[in-house]
Amino acid sequence: MASIIRLASSALRGIITLTLLTSSFLSADVSAQHPTGGYASHCIITGASLHEGHWLGCNCLNDDVAIFGYNYTWLDLNFCVGNRNGALESYDSGNYTTTCRNCRIFNNFRTIFLNCLCPDMAHVLHNSTLDLNTTLYDVDGCAGCYNHMGNKSSDGPPPSSSNRTLLSDSLV
Repeated sequence: MASIIRLASSALRGIITLTLLTSSFLSADVSAQHPTGGYASHCIITGASLHEGHWLGCNCLNDDVAIFGYNYTWLDLNFCVGNRNGALESYDSGNYTTTCRNCRIFNNFRTIFLNCLCPDMAHVLHNSTLDLNTTLYDVDGCAGCYNHMGNKSSDGPPPSSSNRTLLSDSLV
């Protein structure tokens, strides 16, 4: 009887150990693939551009440390941002451009902001700004948010001086 109890106890310890190892491996894998925020520390935000009010383009550091390489990456911010009663918010597949207008990006050399005019439930327009560094991340030179990844290429954006970022010291 004692040997059966020892065998059962040993088997139970093995199952618990395997369960703990598996769960910690899976959770580490997910967080490594989809970190939260930090976009501004890996991307050159002063050269970012916004096209059609929702396509954000920027050069971001890739994992090729031998050449300290950058990729140009595009991401549709409709996958990342929504309009909540007149305020821009981080929201998975929020599709903010269906209601917001006159969107632009600007930076203060530390982070990048999205600014739009967005209506509330009473259709009153509000000037709303969102710090995109809290929502976006960079994985190997490719911008992403939530479970959405943009694309990356060695080519930059199409030429357009009207879509370049605006510098501002009004936000700290």
